[in-house]
Amino acid sequence: MVCKNCSKNATDHFCSHCGQKTSVTTLSFTDILHEGWHNLTHTDKGYFKLFWDMAAKPGITINNYLKGQRKRYFSPFTFYIVTTSLLILSTHWVFKYEDAKFHINNEFGNYVAQNLNYILLCSIPVITILFWLMFKRYFSNLAEAFTLMMFTYGALNFYLIICNLFFFIFIRLHYVYMGYANLIGYFFVFYIIYSFLRPLSFWNVLKLLLMVFFFYIIVQLIGPAISLIIYGVPIKILINSFSII
Repeated sequence: MVCKNCSKNATDHFCSHCGQKTSVTTLSFTDILHEGWHNLTHTDKGYFKLFWDMAAKPGITINNYLKGQRKRYFSPFTFYIVTTSLLILSTHWVFKYEDAKFHINNEFGNYVAQNLNYILLCSIPVITILFWLMFKRYFSNLAEAFTLMMFTYGALNFYLIICNLFFFIFIRLHYVYMGYANLIGYFFVFYIIYSFLRPLSFWNVLKLLLMVFFFYIIVQLIGPAISLIIYGVPIKILINSFSII
């Protein structure tokens, strides 16, 4: 047999050169659905499996990936991009349904929620560098710290998607409790990073708490302030409102 992907001779169910199945035929909708479901649920490297691993044993999962067990887990970088896209979409649905149900018309809330994901994406390099400088001895290089952040914020996105599904069902709770859901998410962030770094001294635990609090400030306070400016609120009014607080 000749592999349809790399044109090399193949004698088994998988090509020994590129790894593709030798039984590939004309693409059908069944193949597309199977591939999508496989990516979501595959026991070795699906989205759900990775999120479960990040919730149950985040330290072991990240360490295994950094030590070379790449095939076993879904790519943290793809995981982050996919969960970010799903979070943006699900957040839009929740706000739209809330507006239709209760006529709140929280356009700014929806605008901020959507833009926070882009602000976070832009701030991750800064967050990674600051975190690496604080805990440099735990990493071989900056790339490992960046990978940790991809794992962490991908898991945070997945948690927030679950929250959006909950709020979509119990939409009456969304306006009041969405801020608390975001806050709990950063306790989840602390848990993931602590599990990876431990054992930690009391001083390092305090440093980690401060770093996670700093991440929260960037995303949940500075992020909305930037969104206000982009939305059209004059900086002078924004400064005055903060001075009143």
